[in-house]
Amino acid sequence: MGPEGAISLVLSHWGLDCTATVLPGDRDLNFHVIGTEGAFVLKVTEACESEIELSAAALERLAGSSGALAVGLPLATLDDQLSCKVLALDGRSHRAWMVRWVDGVPLAHAGPRAPGLLCELGQELGKARMRLEGWVHDGLDRGLKWDLRRGLGVAWAYESQIENSIDRRLIRETLAGVSLVLDGRMEGLRVGVIHGDGNDHNLLVKETFPAR
Repeated sequence: MGPEGAISLVLSHWGLDCTATVLPGDRDLNFHVIGTEGAFVLKVTEACESEIELSAAALERLAGSSGALAVGLPLATLDDQLSCKVLALDGRSHRAWMVRWVDGVPLAHAGPRAPGLLCELGQELGKARMRLEGWVHDGLDRGLKWDLRRGLGVAWAYESQIENSIDRRLIRETLAGVSLVLDGRMEGLRVGVIHGDGNDHNLLVKETFPAR
């Protein structure tokens, strides 16, 4: 079975007959799915089922944020499951799940930025943070390298891979200074759930053009 047939088989779990085009992604293999039922993002991932459930729960919670923030909510399969098991061409097992498409352009690819845009984006991320306030979920306590509490350990683990000796020394001195400042203070810092990766490729914006 070719890639197109494999995607059609996966989409059948949702009862969708759609066209799919590949989207960029970091950890997952993503597809833009378009059909008469609407537009969606199909995500094929090596993440376990509990991690997908965590992501879906976060999206559901963020959907209640006030303001202009929009997120793609999960779409259940025909048998009312969040995800389904799929096999890759090499025989490895993955899971697939679907979220609704959100219109917009990645900030990195958008045109000139209107005055105040970054301030508005900061406000929206702040509202998202407030929506996550007090959220408790079993899946949150996991060994994620993006957890800021583990930041120093991750940085120290990779600093030896910096080939330039001058850059490596600078990084080591910086990390040593940060370690000294945080020594004995980490336990007293507040801990909460945030969206910690709001970079230009993870944020969608709507482009507006002045009337002529």
